[in-house]
Amino acid sequence: MKVRRLAAAILAFAMIFSVPVYANNDDAVAAYRQMQAKMNEYENINVFYDYKVDMVSGQSSIASRIEMNMKATGLKNPETMRINIYGRSVMGTGKAEDLTPENGVCVTQNIYYENQMLYMDAMDMKIKTEMPLPEAKEEINSTIGMADDINKLKNMTLRQDGDKRVISFTVDPEALADASLMGLENAVQNSDKDTDIRYHDVHGEYVIDQEGNLLNARVYATIDMKLFGESVTANLVGEVGVADPSQPVDIATPNLAEYEFID
Repeated sequence: MKVRRLAAAILAFAMIFSVPVYANNDDAVAAYRQMQAKMNEYENINVFYDYKVDMVSGQSSIASRIEMNMKATGLKNPETMRINIYGRSVMGTGKAEDLTPENGVCVTQNIYYENQMLYMDAMDMKIKTEMPLPEAKEEINSTIGMADDINKLKNMTLRQDGDKRVISFTVDPEALADASLMGLENAVQNSDKDTDIRYHDVHGEYVIDQEGNLLNARVYATIDMKLFGESVTANLVGEVGVADPSQPVDIATPNLAEYEFID
């Protein structure tokens, strides 16, 4: 189950744009709905993620940076859907934006999903586990805490930036009280069951073209945590870029025979 939750935390990025909205700006809501409808038309998708976190506890500080590339094909036909996620996590000192595999501790992982099986290559292990599509979706929703009846996006506004449109939004921290941002809560609570997490100043932007295609997105948040009795403040900056949806997406199939099955 821990493997499934770890995988779901990573796969959760694939559903980052599925949250419902609450806003008074009709133009912003219409643009957001257009973006959602456009994404639902995609047969393939190629997304790049760059999440930077700077954490401070007393006189100590540490930074982490997570970069991922998610490719998916067959999105309109779940029976043939394939997903590949390559991720690299780097932890070290200094600023997160300056971290590279050369100046920090680097961990890579490669996840592949097809035929309701999930394959993970990480930490010198290759393992596989069954994950039927309904279960995968349930795990993803559970991990990111975005149930259909929770409205999180507020204060949405729309502005023109050249030939692009920018949807700005904030997120009510109370709406995140029992949720997880990027799987953070599950990951931290696996280390300390008594941890307490509070979100502040959560806001972001979606940048879309005139047809409603998502080009990139940004999210910012301040997160206060009690971890092992210590106060920790984390500042998060996340950036997402989406490749041209009209371009083909190539997914290499790993040697599935090398993976060991676990329940």
